[in-house]
Amino acid sequence: MADNFPRSNQLPMDKHHLLAEEAIGKRKGRIGHTFRSAFRHIKLAWKLHPLDKEMSLFRAITGEEEAASGLMLALIQQRYPGANKLKPRDHAHKAAVSPYLDAVNNLMASVPVPTPKLSLSMGHPPSLSISIDLQALGISNEPKIATPDNPFNFTLRRAGDETIYFFEKELREIANFRGAADIKAAISDRANLRNRLLYASDRGIPEVEFPDAALLQYRDRIYRLCLLTIGILQTKQHQLFAAQNLEAFLSVLGQTIEAGIDYSQAAPDGQFISFVQQPDGNFHTGVGYRGKINFHARFEQVWTIGIHSRS
Repeated sequence: MADNFPRSNQLPMDKHHLLAEEAIGKRKGRIGHTFRSAFRHIKLAWKLHPLDKEMSLFRAITGEEEAASGLMLALIQQRYPGANKLKPRDHAHKAAVSPYLDAVNNLMASVPVPTPKLSLSMGHPPSLSISIDLQALGISNEPKIATPDNPFNFTLRRAGDETIYFFEKELREIANFRGAADIKAAISDRANLRNRLLYASDRGIPEVEFPDAALLQYRDRIYRLCLLTIGILQTKQHQLFAAQNLEAFLSVLGQTIEAGIDYSQAAPDGQFISFVQQPDGNFHTGVGYRGKINFHARFEQVWTIGIHSRS
């Protein structure tokens, strides 16, 4: 935030932040309460920053952890394979979520795909959809849109490798960036940050300095977790990329899944018409493209994104 502008006492929230907050606010029960708490924490963190930086950061961390709990609760509620191993109250589990998502985001950013169009419907329940412009990719001479039937119902794997990818390389890069021996050490250090803000040590009383921009990063991570939770909750279907990431996330925590999902399931490639019943009983008709698309990413690795539809 520029110095020549007065600092607002209200957390800056763009339209997409407000829509996501409103959408998740429609949820009843613990998941909805968890995200209402998350947004309350980050808003109070912003107000506290000029007065009490330690408690401001404590609030921001707590807000992010609340949002991480909400995502874990959604996976448990939808009965994803292995979700019963998640511990939404455990600081280590909550602290692991954002570094893991950062690693996945770093990989996705390396794949030369035009930024997918993200749409948030404020229906009952709210729903998320993504679409990729195949004409912009240069693999279609006609306007075609690749659209998973649900936002995370696709797979990402190295071409020619049928084993699930656990984002090991990207997790090592996150650990190295944080100066940790491995990702587990980085997560452990992150989980202990809140305690270090509260208590004196042999070296004295804790004091922190950080810019407003750091709080905006916490806001955006809460927003990211909010969107992921909306996408998980909108269908009882176990979406393939969500299941892939849950299995990889559990491996970071030293957990394994005995019986997971068959990632080989896919619908035929090509253009398709979808009919989706709306809450008012009417049907919405859409046209899209489904198939496997190969991309060359960094280091000349070839990745395959499969746009899937499963019954």
